[in-house]
Amino acid sequence: MQSLSALDLNLFFSTLPLVVDTWRDKDPQGVHIESISIDNTPLGDPLFRALLDCIASIPSLHSLTILPATQEKWVLKDPLFIQLMDLLGTRCCPEFDSLRIPHQRISKKGVQSLLSLLQRETLPKWYDLDLSYNGIGEKGGRILACLFDHLPQTLLIQRLRVGGNKLRGSGGLCLFEALGSEERAMLQELDVSGEVR
Repeated sequence: MQSLSALDLNLFFSTLPLVVDTWRDKDPQGVHIESISIDNTPLGDPLFRALLDCIASIPSLHSLTILPATQEKWVLKDPLFIQLMDLLGTRCCPEFDSLRIPHQRISKKGVQSLLSLLQRETLPKWYDLDLSYNGIGEKGGRILACLFDHLPQTLLIQRLRVGGNKLRGSGGLCLFEALGSEERAMLQELDVSGEVR
């Protein structure tokens, strides 16, 4: 979904669960939506909650991407991100494994909710995480390091993008030490661009 108006997006979000239910009634195995990608569309709080309702109705969802809206000032902040983590913790999308939310405003509180979700082992895998150019900061970097110190082996992240988050000092050091452990051998792509000064 790209550059939709708030009205169009709200209409889509409000009708998709009904459409999915209709599909499921006709062919329970035929409903297979794997990815939602939203680009250049401001969500706002009510629309984001409608998106959460949609996600809850799509158990086959693997991937969610929310790219920033260039013409609007809306960005995804911690309170809504925490709601998303809480929703994923309900096992509504048991195969979910990819989250891309660059250039938003997720800080250490949001990263803490992600850590709590993954430590509960409610998801069987997690391969791709893009939190680049958010507001994670040094303390958030330490929380990310805890994430990699305590991930179950099934949740080995293969692609991690955390550049542009000011992961300075102890936060960046802790994260790089955690990523250097033998258990992180599955990491295939690491992007920390914009972190070196």
